Amino acid sequence: MVGVFYELALNAVEHSQWAGGYYVTRADNNIVGSVEHTVGIADCGIGIPASLRRNSAFADVLNDPDAIALATDLHVTGTGEAHRGIGLDHVMNVVKSLSGSLTIISAGGSLNVEPGGAIMKGNLEGSERLAGTVAVVTISVPA
Repeated sequence: MVGVFYELALNAVEHSQWAGGYYVTRADNNIVGSVEHTVGIADCGIGIPASLRRNSAFADVLNDPDAIALATDLHVTGTGEAHRGIGLDHVMNVVKSLSGSLTIISAGGSLNVEPGGAIMKGNLEGSERLAGTVAVVTISVPA
C-alpha cells in the first residue's frame, strides 16, 4: 500500500501543476478476518486529461474517461519523456493483484476498477466536473 500511496502522491506533485500540493485521507476498517485500508489523494490541478494532452502523442484524445484509462497504461505520460508513465500502471497492477478497488475522478471523467478487475468508465456532467484529480484505493489484507 505504501508504494501505491507514493505513486499517487508523486503524480499529484509532478503532473497537477498546482502549487497547493495535494490532500490525503486514510482510513482503516476492521472486517472479520481482514483489515480494509483506504487511501485517497486529491489535488486541484489541471487534471489527468489535460496533463496527458500536453504530450502531442495524446493530444487528440478528446474523451476524458478514455484519457484517464489511457494514463493507466505503461509508458503513457503527459511529459513525453521516454521511460516515464509507470506510476498509474503500477497502481493499477497492484490494485488488481490484491483484488482491491481504485476510483479515479479527473476533469470530466471517471474510472473505477472493482475487486476482480472489472473496469468502468464514466462521464461527469456540468457541475460534477472536477478541477484536478481524486484517486481512492481500497485494499483488504488478512488481519
